[in-house]
Amino acid sequence: MVFCNICYAEPLVKPIDIKNTYVLYISHIFMPLETSSALENGTNDLSLTVMEANTNYAWVTDTKKLRLDLETTSVMINYKKRIGDTWEIKAVLPWYYHSGGFMDHSIESFHKAFPNGGLTNGGREYFSHNDFCIRYQTDHGDIYLTDPFYGIGDPSFFVKKIYREGNAGLTLSAGLKPECGDKNFINSGTTDAGITAGMDYSYGMLYFYGMAGYTRFFGDGIYRDELDQARDYILIAAAGAGLHISENVFLAVQFYFHTGVYDTGISRVDDPTVYNSYAVRWKMTGSSLLQFSIDEDPFTYTSTDIAFSLRCEYTF
Repeated sequence: MVFCNICYAEPLVKPIDIKNTYVLYISHIFMPLETSSALENGTNDLSLTVMEANTNYAWVTDTKKLRLDLETTSVMINYKKRIGDTWEIKAVLPWYYHSGGFMDHSIESFHKAFPNGGLTNGGREYFSHNDFCIRYQTDHGDIYLTDPFYGIGDPSFFVKKIYREGNAGLTLSAGLKPECGDKNFINSGTTDAGITAGMDYSYGMLYFYGMAGYTRFFGDGIYRDELDQARDYILIAAAGAGLHISENVFLAVQFYFHTGVYDTGISRVDDPTVYNSYAVRWKMTGSSLLQFSIDEDPFTYTSTDIAFSLRCEYTF
């Protein structure tokens, strides 16, 4: 491997920028997939991401009752800068709003449009549209929230080392999210740290990439006992591929897997997450990019039902 000598403004061809906004994970650190293409020396990259994610799920037994009926709006400010030849630093500051939202009726109408009776709604048709409720009731605790709330999440900081040779690249990254606020489901109540190793490769119009990593939480965290949190760590694996269809347009599909931390006996809380993303990236000008993605977990359903993300990037 040799150091990367050819660096660019924020690249069009790169992994999809996402975040798992499931209410049970949103406040923790999220380790992103990284590109081995670096910013031009001396430039800064500023981006704004807006995500809208809808969740509706109910589960009841004689001893437990779970209801997650909410819509989460996330606004994230991201700043990135190149340091030296092959290092980059990044900071992320999020703002979250948990509410009843507006998408329930549209989601049910979309499900009904499919043939043979349409797609199942997962029970959302039995509740009022755009209602808000976070409830988990057991014999040792009860979380019951019915009023929307919002706040500034904990900031995250990342550093990345880049190695590159020809069309292939390697990235080594580390992240830290300090414990800052004390709002439940906005701040995690923990200090989180993560490390990842990633690879990417370009071949003509095609782009392939992957990553593996590990995150650890330090501290008691929010509702640790009430939510039956059994682990303080998450294992990560991710892979994706994209097609550079024109000079200014890039299409990509991505799978982001991470293990669970809870032991409630409810699959949509305990199971690993397989976050599936579809995105288009459009280079509007020489210094600005727009990314739109749709994210869901159609495999284990341990995530929001669906999330829409719009990201604007500007390099200066």
